[in-house]
Amino acid sequence: KHIKNLESIVGMDLIKRTPKGIELTDAGEYLYLKIKDPIEKLIGVSMDSTVLESINYTMHISCGISIARKFLLTHLSEFNSKYPNLKINIGSYYYRDSIQRLRDGKLDLVFLNLREGDDFGNDLIVKEFCKLSDILVASKNYKKIKKIKITDLNEYPLIIKIGKSNSRKFIEKQFELEGKRLIPKYELSNHWLIEDYVSKNLGIGVVTKEFVEDKLDSGEYIEIKTDKKLPERTIVYAMRKNSRYNEIINKFINDIKKS
Repeated sequence: KHIKNLESIVGMDLIKRTPKGIELTDAGEYLYLKIKDPIEKLIGVSMDSTVLESINYTMHISCGISIARKFLLTHLSEFNSKYPNLKINIGSYYYRDSIQRLRDGKLDLVFLNLREGDDFGNDLIVKEFCKLSDILVASKNYKKIKKIKITDLNEYPLIIKIGKSNSRKFIEKQFELEGKRLIPKYELSNHWLIEDYVSKNLGIGVVTKEFVEDKLDSGEYIEIKTDKKLPERTIVYAMRKNSRYNEIINKFINDIKKS
């Protein structure tokens, strides 16, 4: 639709459709070369601190509930005091959907569990945010249990995240190698519900170690060792290369990382 509108303005065909896809016409190629550099310069104009502090903008972020609660929400108040006209909306989308929304300009910042072999292309900036590791924890009622063989987890009331998390896939793989099938007692939608179930003495939960360190230190939770260590995962953040708001997004990320 946008291309057709542009063609009506310039009075020439800019693209042609072929069996292999869409190609630029000579007029399209000429126009593209003329406007490419000035548009990229316009998009890439950096904004100084004065402009950033007064800007009226809504930053749209996609991330999981756990990342939002642990890293983002605790910094929103302080960040908002620096940039009172900046609004931040946090939502949650499926992996591929969030990347496409970022490309379409519907999102400004996306946090993702990095998947092996992912290719984000040349239009996105993708950087490591942090590394996280999962462990098994339980309430003090389970303090007699020191270590568990992963493939014996069906013998315990296991609490685990539903879906295909890194840790779940790892555990299921160990079961498959022994010709078994993992059958958790409770399958929940997020880390914080798993914590609630563990606190209620309902079983042994697979949680992110970095999110429960305070409860491990206080003795509210005990860590239950496994014969095979659950895999570490990398959290990355992604943004568009040519977004004019990357400066303020980087400030937001840096403020979180400093603390």
